[in-house]
Amino acid sequence: MKEAPKFESVLQSLLGKPDLLKKVLIGCLFSFFPIVNLLSFGYLLRVCRESRRHGVLVLPEWADWKGLLIDGLYFAAAWLMYWLVPVLLVGSLCGLLDGVFFGIFAYLLQVAAMIVCSLFLCAALYRFLQRSNLRVLLEVSLIYRMVKGLLPAAVVAVLASAGLAVIGWPLYGVTFFISPLLLIAYSSLYFRWIEESAIGRV
Repeated sequence: MKEAPKFESVLQSLLGKPDLLKKVLIGCLFSFFPIVNLLSFGYLLRVCRESRRHGVLVLPEWADWKGLLIDGLYFAAAWLMYWLVPVLLVGSLCGLLDGVFFGIFAYLLQVAAMIVCSLFLCAALYRFLQRSNLRVLLEVSLIYRMVKGLLPAAVVAVLASAGLAVIGWPLYGVTFFISPLLLIAYSSLYFRWIEESAIGRV
């Protein structure tokens, strides 16, 4: 049976892609602007879709702008439910904790929430692509099990993504594109490997 993908191999494959710099720069640039950043969201979903379809990391061309925008709206729905809203709720809680002298704990809690929510977002996106139906985003228990299946294999990917987010935070457009790109690229291939392994056991 094919071995589970390793983050180091996925990263090496990513760095070896032709026109990598151009494709990433376009995504980073779009990520700086509201509404326009839906195109970046759509591209990230397309990376997940194409990688799942082919079983290898794929960086598609920046083309079919209408399709990218529609994909961006799908991505935004999952992002709002599994990343933005939970992170904002935890952030509000952290604000209360900070007010009662739990500053360091509040900060760590917020970082942990962003990491966990990123994993849930990756699982939600992959699940959406399996069914092409937004209603699957309500399958919270299944998405939770997908996240459990992804761990602990994704620890290195998570640390790399989180570290990049911290370092690149002042350039938030760069952070909002490259950091999820790393995690989505790896998780898509890992979930694909799980799918193939399940089929092989039937």
